[in-house]
Amino acid sequence: MAFVYDEKQLTKAVRESTTLREVAVRLGAQPASGTMSHLRRRIAEAGIDVGRLPGGLEPETRDSSTP
Repeated sequence: MAFVYDEKQLTKAVRESTTLREVAVRLGAQPASGTMSHLRRRIAEAGIDVGRLPGGLEPETRDSSTP
């Protein structure tokens, strides 16, 4: 299912979130890899400050030592 949001909604979601995954959820999207890539691209294009998000726009990685 496609999700639609404007730059204002994206900015608000980034401001209120602590992770990129949370941004996706706040926008009503599944935090799948394609969605996350799309959000990274849209955030960068809009010039939204992500300094408060851990890792900024870098892909989230899991610690392989944790199940």
